[in-house]
Amino acid sequence: MDISLVDPVRPCLVNAVPPATAREVAAAAEELRGRGALLRAATLCQHAAEQRGGSLYFTAGKALCHAGLLPEAEAALRRYLREAADRPPAPGDDPEASAEAARHLLGRVAMLDGQLRLAERWLRAALAGAEGEARVPLLCDLARVWLRDGRVDRAVAVLGMLCRHGGREICLLGAEVAMMLGLPDRAATLCRAALDPQGRDDRAAALLATLLLRQDPANPAPALALLPLLPGRRFDTLAVRLCLLRLGGQVPEPAENVGAAAAAAAELLEALRTEPLPIPLL
Repeated sequence: MDISLVDPVRPCLVNAVPPATAREVAAAAEELRGRGALLRAATLCQHAAEQRGGSLYFTAGKALCHAGLLPEAEAALRRYLREAADRPPAPGDDPEASAEAARHLLGRVAMLDGQLRLAERWLRAALAGAEGEARVPLLCDLARVWLRDGRVDRAVAVLGMLCRHGGREICLLGAEVAMMLGLPDRAATLCRAALDPQGRDDRAAALLATLLLRQDPANPAPALALLPLLPGRRFDTLAVRLCLLRLGGQVPEPAENVGAAAAAAAELLEALRTEPLPIPLL
């Protein structure tokens, strides 16, 4: 593994035996994600998991998924479930690590990889162990699987059931459903309601940018205005950021222009040139 890719946010993390806890590794990875350095975050976490194991397999799987390294993410998450998920939590563990969270991520990995029936099985397995509000993001992702599988009626039914919860996640799912139903203006309104002003969740900004570019590819200015809310915290949102930077005549940072995000950005740019209604990446 090329540890030179690791950003020196926490230099101790690249020592032969990293003294940092899983919680500190996860925090360092989040800091890197906030700058769009997804491959660096994934490399950091994967190296730490190889050194220390435990809940770091979950941390690595999460970072690898965000970077679009789907086979590696699946392997790390399965190893976490096999070797660490049943252990009592330790104070230094990744606070997000749990068997349900790992199954949820495995569902997302399978969805992003186009394995929709496998994604549904993982998400249903995660739902079996979730209660209350913890079920909402799982149901939203299950609805996204159904959207991609052409079962729009099921996705609409889930959205109707979840509307009483409100919040950004429901607005974002509503925007995705509206896009699938051919209602771009409604989708844009829901995307704006789902925007995170801090940019910690940049999915709505990315989806709104693709909508605006769909509506008027010759005028990227409204989409470019979303860049402050779009750091590129996942490979698909980073792809939209890269696309916007290129459309705006800016040169992306070398760390951003890597891997799955660069490939997805090229695909989006080609779709804007050749298709009036490109499929959203999210």
